[in-house]
Amino acid sequence: LLGAGDESGRLRDLGDLLTANLYQIESGTARVEVDDYTNDGALTVIELDPSKSPQENARAYYDRAQRAERKSKNAQDEMSSALAAKEAAEKALESLETTDHAALRSLISGEKPRQSTGGLGSGTPGLTAQSGDFTILIGRNSRENDELLRRHVRGNDLWLHTRDYPGGYVFVRSRAGKSVPLEVLLDAGNLAIHYSKAKTNGRADLFYTQVKYLRRAKDGPKGLVIPTQEKNLHVVTEESRVNRLLGRTAE
Repeated sequence: LLGAGDESGRLRDLGDLLTANLYQIESGTARVEVDDYTNDGALTVIELDPSKSPQENARAYYDRAQRAERKSKNAQDEMSSALAAKEAAEKALESLETTDHAALRSLISGEKPRQSTGGLGSGTPGLTAQSGDFTILIGRNSRENDELLRRHVRGNDLWLHTRDYPGGYVFVRSRAGKSVPLEVLLDAGNLAIHYSKAKTNGRADLFYTQVKYLRRAKDGPKGLVIPTQEKNLHVVTEESRVNRLLGRTAE
């Protein structure tokens, strides 16, 4: 069987063969056998419409080739549109899976989600939260993770991510001359689990290291990094802690 593109090419070849052999084709003939120069000179039988002249039969093959070409192009356009729609749906699903219930309710009701901006302005992607004197940035999907890494964090900021589960990146903004307290680390760890596939487990191991020790994965997906000099943090989630950080009441 020929694909749409192969079919149009073969029909055009048959039209060319008929055109090249018009001198030996009699009107009213149902088929003709010709030397096929497109196939090493092998003999090829071409079906004809006896009611048409040899020239009209050649033109009919050219017309069929054009229709096959249009059919092939339409199929390719439909495939491209389907792939684009699939990619958009996957991105929407990824964003939905990492959106918390309170944010969804706010989106549906039209209310503005209650969250701290940490004084960073509305241009910061993802969410921000405040833990004592430290600002926490939260990426909920690969796009936000990548945007935060590229434009909104510095080398001394702390990065956290669940060890064995996909999820968002959480960053603790560094403060000159101050180390990150354990309570701030636990706050950030809870948020990293909350915006990951480990959310339902109630606990998880996390990587944490400074941003300057992250290496982008060569040819990897958007936002994917490989940590170096990382440490491990085991966190048991606390709903009250997450609610406090996200500025909402217990559900």
